[in-house]
Amino acid sequence: MRTKEEVYDLIFDLNEDAHNAAWDSWIAADEENDEEMREEASEEQAGYFREMLEQHPGLLEEAKHYAEQDESFKPEIIPGGFAGHCVNQGQQKWNYKSAPEGMVLRARLRKDGNFHSNFGKHVLSTEPRKFYDYNF
Repeated sequence: MRTKEEVYDLIFDLNEDAHNAAWDSWIAADEENDEEMREEASEEQAGYFREMLEQHPGLLEEAKHYAEQDESFKPEIIPGGFAGHCVNQGQQKWNYKSAPEGMVLRARLRKDGNFHSNFGKHVLSTEPRKFYDYNF
């Protein structure tokens, strides 16, 4: 199995190759300063990326992680909103651990250009990220 960095590098390279394949469309869109042409170039690039990604089955398998809030973070709630307003939610910290059962999440690239799994839409990242919205 590849490391996270190897997967990130491979996806970066595939996207660069897809961008180069759609280069003429991007240049034409820039020369015309046409937003619709830019969207078409983006769709063309996404199509090339999907084709290239299909040559690497299992690339987007991701090990599931558990997130626990770091004990050093204490939310500061002030009066406001419905029940209060957390003024420091942007500083929250989380600790991540690999799931002991080794659950693997498989995300697939769809025609909309996003990765999806049974759990919904996913964004590629080189590290795990969790955010709890105290103000929702």
